[in-house]
Parts: sequence; structure tokens; C-alpha cells
Amino acid sequence: MPARQRGAALLILLALFATAAAYMLVSSLNKGSVALSLARAEKNRAVMLEAKAALIAYAASETLQGASFQPGRLPCPDLDNSGNNLGVDATCTTPAKRIGRLPYKTLGIAELRDASGEILWYAVSDNFRTGASVINSDTQGTLTILGLSPATQAVAAVFSPGMRLGAQSRGWVGASCSLTTDPCNIPSNYLEGKNSDATADEYVAATENLTDSVIANLFNDELLVITQQDLMSTVEPVVAARIQRDIVLKYIYDPSDTSTSTQWSDAAGPNKSRYYDAWGGFPFAAPFVNPGTVIANSSIFIGQVGTYEGLLPVVDSANVSAAPFNSSDNYRWILGSGSVLDTGGSGSISSFNCVATTTALLRCTINSSGLISQPSFRMSGTVDGVGRSFVQLPRIVDVSTTGGSIIGTRSLSGRLNAAGAGIVMLDATMPFSFGGTTITVTIKNDNLVNSALISPSDGTAGWYTTNEWHKQTYYAVSRGYSGGNTTCNVGNPCLNVSNLPPPNANPTTNTRAILILAGRSLSGATRPNATLSDYLEAKNASTGDYGFEHAMTKTTLVSGAPVAINDRVIVIAP
Repeated sequence: MPARQRGAALLILLALFATAAAYMLVSSLNKGSVALSLARAEKNRAVMLEAKAALIAYAASETLQGASFQPGRLPCPDLDNSGNNLGVDATCTTPAKRIGRLPYKTLGIAELRDASGEILWYAVSDNFRTGASVINSDTQGTLTILGLSPATQAVAAVFSPGMRLGAQSRGWVGASCSLTTDPCNIPSNYLEGKNSDATADEYVAATENLTDSVIANLFNDELLVITQQDLMSTVEPVVAARIQRDIVLKYIYDPSDTSTSTQWSDAAGPNKSRYYDAWGGFPFAAPFVNPGTVIANSSIFIGQVGTYEGLLPVVDSANVSAAPFNSSDNYRWILGSGSVLDTGGSGSISSFNCVATTTALLRCTINSSGLISQPSFRMSGTVDGVGRSFVQLPRIVDVSTTGGSIIGTRSLSGRLNAAGAGIVMLDATMPFSFGGTTITVTIKNDNLVNSALISPSDGTAGWYTTNEWHKQTYYAVSRGYSGGNTTCNVGNPCLNVSNLPPPNANPTTNTRAILILAGRSLSGATRPNATLSDYLEAKNASTGDYGFEHAMTKTTLVSGAPVAINDRVIVIAP
């Protein structure tokens, strides 16, 4: 080959080597850039997941939220780079105040920074913010997420803001980043597009792959959504536990507490604050209807005679005009129901005359006889409506006498009857006399009022009705322990509950009464509504068979097929 041709071939070969080398170099750089981008994305996702877990923990933590605990509540963002949501706007009532830095101090965690070194940002739904009036399993978020991972009705979103882009400024005017007006506290200096406008509850995840350098120079926000399912799957078990503690054990039934100081108090509270302690049974249920139904001057939460499953009877007499639940009649004495029974002692009860002088007063004139006379007696009267709601027993201070004083041990007790009323019984002893005496005993029912478990202002149970968790609660009672019955038998069987956690036996076949926390809708139905199967699953959705099931796992078997379930059974009385 001539020398000239050999030189040309050599040049071509060198050019090919150079091109190949350049390609390999560019390819290597690109791979390195992609690998770096992926590593940053992995780091960002890890810290965002940590932030998400901390927010959900806060929503379920009485310790973190403090005395004003509201299950499901999320904190407002940090608007002044302080690390908490205090001092600027603790209730974040506008979209502009519902986006800011993650309030890591409020959450009880350390700073969480993304791969660019920036503290994470956070947006919260109006319905779940601190200051929201009602939060429960039917509460839906108000955030809309656009982009590659769209979502609606989101509860919150966590952002990795990434490095500064374009004209973004992250400095401050004073000695530190502490003013809400400082550039370092303005969303648009950290977030891009809809994420930065702070005028609506609408945000955007990446619209394209952020490993593309061109896109990343225009938009580098990364976003992680918190859904209602994410939140409630942790909050609902906590709510069930608090219902057991704050509602059942304190105001309905606690077999382990036999102290008279907690069952009986003349100082400030009712004699017997727990319904079972007072009446020896449980009220009838209210029929299941749409829990959101509002009836003028009435209530759907009134128990009905002969109803053993349905809504919890938490009627508030302040909002009802019909007797006996209205505030003027307020559990009135039934006329003609008064009586006195001789229960022993020396001498005897020779006669009595009882009259309900008003719906609030039962008065009995009692005569004793005998050479040495000091008989014991039981005075009783019937109060309407007691078996159809949660009602407290009168107190000993509601008992007064004229003509002499009843002496010795005095006690008030109650029992239910089949008509949905309650019989109030006073056991006492006549004053000592030679030949007999006469006294008049009056029992007021002024303090025979709604149980505190109904009161939104009660320091223990107020969170329950304030946040309308009673609308997510199903109630079932054995026929054997309602309407004056005091035992289960063939005709009045106890309830049968499966899959209860230890130490309960499984199945538990002798349960007297239960609550079921329905949990969020698994069918996707809009609630409240009147369809029981939109609240309860599996055997819980069928009525009249005395059979119920606790959600030990996320699914159960119905006719051999798996069915999703999130019902949590709370045993009132085994």
C-alpha cells in the first residue's frame, strides 16, 4: 500500500478510536449523573418516609399532642424556621399558612434534611389541621395532588425542596431566618409550580422523570403523599383503645373497680357514674339509620324498646323537645309509680302514701308502728327513658326528709324494666320511736341526667362526641342484660364474638354487650349513609344472629372467600 494511503488509513483509525473514547467518556459521565440522581432520590425518599411516619405518630399520640388530644389531628407547618408550629399560627386557617417547613420539634424528632441539605417542607389538609372541629374515620382530606402520582382527598404531603433553582433566594434580612417575611421562609424560594403559589390546596408531584437534567433545572420538588388510609390505619386502633378506657371503663362498666369512692360521690359527680353500676344492665340500642341524619327537636340516637343492635343511644336532652328526653321533663318520674316496702328491723311500716308532686319530685309519707319501732324500708319510683339512653343515678344529696331523719346506711340503686324505664330505689331505716312515727321522704331527679360520656365538654370523654366518633360506633347488647333482664339463657342468649385478642377466649360466647368501631369505609362509599355494610364487614354486617367478629387481620373468610375487614370490637362486658 502506498505511503499516502497508509497515512490516511491511520488517521481514520485514530478518529474512530477518539470517537469511541469520547462516547465511552460521555456514557460514563451520564451513567454517573443518573446514578447520582438516583442516589439523591433514594435519600430524599428515605427522609420523607421518616417524616410521614412521624406525622402519623403525632396524629395518634396523646403524649405528643398533650391535653387537647384529638385523634387524627396533624400539626400546622413551621412558618418561621423555629422547628415548631407555635407562636405564628397554630391553627393555619388559610392555604398560605398550611404549607411550610416540617415542624420537627412539634413532632418530637430531629431535623430531617434532603440530599441537598434543605429541611423538608410539609402541607396539611384543612380538615386535619390543628383547629379542625371534627376528625374521624369519615373525614376526608382536601389536598389534590397532580403529576406522575395523582391523588385526591389527601391528608398531607411532605416535600423535598431540592437545590435552589433560577432566581430563588433563600437568605434573610436580620440576624437569622426567623421572620415569616424573610425569603428563607417563602415557599416559592424552595418549591416550584403549583407547590409554591400557596393559594389553594393543590400540589404537584414530578411531571416528568427528575433524572432528566433539563427538567430538573426547572422543577426539582419531590413529594410524598399521606392518605386518609395511611393515617386512619394507625389512628383507629388508638381510638378503639381510648373508647375502652375513656368511655367503657369510666362511664359504662368496669368490673375491676369495686371502690365506693369511684362508684359513689356526693361531692361533685353522680352517685354511680357507670351505667351498669347504677342500673344493673345496659340500655336498648337506637335503630341503625344514617348516622348523619338530623331531625329537628329530636334525635336518631334515642334507644328503642326491643332494639338490641344499632347506634349507641347517646341522645342529648338539650337538643330534644319530646318527653322524657327534653330538658324540661328530663327523665321524669312516672306518676303513680311510687311505693314503699318493709325490709325488716323492729316494728313495721304500717302505711305509706307516695305521689310524684312534679315530674322532678317523688314524695312518700311513711308511717311506722310497733312498741319499739325502727323498721327498714325500700322506697322506689320509676323514671321514664332511663333504659333508652345513658343516664346517671340521683345522688344521696337529692334525698331529703321532714318529720325526722332516716338513719344508718342509706343507699340509692336502680334497675331497668322492659318498658325502657328505670326504677330508682332508696334503702334506709326509719328513726327510732316508741309506738311509731311519721316522716316524709323526697327524692329529686334533678341530677338524674345524661351521662358525662355524652357531654362534649367532659374532660375525659369530650373528644368522643365532639369528633362524632359515636357516628362510627355500632352497639349491640344481649337480650339477657337489657330491659330488666339480668342473665343470659336460651331465650335471651349472650353475644358470640370471634377473633378477640388475648386474654379473651375465642370464640367468646357469653358476652353481654359490645361496641364496634367501624373504621373507614372499605367499600369507597361516601358516608354517612344508611347502609350497614358500608360500615361493618363480614358477619358484623348481618343482624339478629348474635354473632360478631373482631378484625385480627385485614381479611376474614366468608363462605371460604377472603373479605376485607377493619371492624374493631370493644367488649363492654364479657
